[in-house]
Amino acid sequence: MRLNRLTLKMLMTGMMLTTTVFFASAQTEVSSAPDHTAGSVELNINDLPLRSLRLPNLSEVGGSIYMNRDFVPAEIRLKDGGVVKNIPVKFNMYNNALMVKKDGSEWKVEPFESATYTEYNTAGEPKQITFRTGYPEVDNHIQHAIYQVLAYGSKVQLLKYYTQKVEDAPTLGDYSRRELATSQQLYIYVHGGEIKKISLGKKAISGSFPSLAEKADEIVKEKNLNLKNESDLIQLIDELNKR
Repeated sequence: MRLNRLTLKMLMTGMMLTTTVFFASAQTEVSSAPDHTAGSVELNINDLPLRSLRLPNLSEVGGSIYMNRDFVPAEIRLKDGGVVKNIPVKFNMYNNALMVKKDGSEWKVEPFESATYTEYNTAGEPKQITFRTGYPEVDNHIQHAIYQVLAYGSKVQLLKYYTQKVEDAPTLGDYSRRELATSQQLYIYVHGGEIKKISLGKKAISGSFPSLAEKADEIVKEKNLNLKNESDLIQLIDELNKR
């Protein structure tokens, strides 16, 4: 009987030790998981949420589905706060998708919060290009829809949405030719409120957002802005965010 009690005690002790080791191991695995929000780890392309995308067969169609000809290094911010830097990207206007290349294949990043890169004009002057998602649904654009941000602030944002479709192009001969036609649509988003489609012109803001009309008119007169020009509209939005 004494031997059985000793054996039983040893078995119970062994089980307790095994359980302790198991939970200690489990806690180690949880704590070593990447903490995107704290920025405690350097993220890379393997941390991006990538999805496959079947690209259209447009080999006999003129034009490109991409905004930028080559992949350019960008900083991508994820929904959980993680940041992935120096990831070469292209923006696909036809499918409204941010594309990256991994293992020789192209993938779209979804979901993400923002992507920013720098492009240079012929004079070598830099310009920052930013795309963002997460805006309210409008015109059948879901929350994952990607907009180029033309002006960004805590109050008002000016956005641009790209669409493409194949159209017949005029030719001098008898043959027909098809090309990609790119369309652009401007939107204004009021933080915490609505997003609305607008058009360039005198009533670009007042026609859709009466609450901003008075302040916008003051800025237009003060800065002598012509809201038929996109650059002047951008300046107006920047000024609205300062006041």
